[in-house]
Amino acid sequence: MKDGGYTRYYAARFITPEEKMILSIIRKELPRTIVLFIMERGVARNTDLSNAFNVSGATISYHLKRMVEKNILSVRQSGRERIYEIKNPEAVMDVLIKYRKSFADALTDKIIRSWTLKKERGKK
Repeated sequence: MKDGGYTRYYAARFITPEEKMILSIIRKELPRTIVLFIMERGVARNTDLSNAFNVSGATISYHLKRMVEKNILSVRQSGRERIYEIKNPEAVMDVLIKYRKSFADALTDKIIRSWTLKKERGKK
């Protein structure tokens, strides 16, 4: 699979096209952190993301645009602001859990623990 300037290889029998798409985005730290930020909050505005990360608004916009194009995020307009949310949180979380060891960061672990607890409470 071509992803920008990268060629990524996957075991075809073990990964779905949707998982490939999600992985192609969350393999990189900033996009993964943006996804985790939105997962934790449910939704986020451009300004929330720009204020939360020490990068330019243009950089945030670039990553958000790519994630919308790859159907990882949905976006809606609210007045002058755009509001982003995860299009399929279950699929994103499945990929995060399945490939957790390859990310090795505290925020990913925190979001997975929180998601798992929420799911367990919902079953009771």
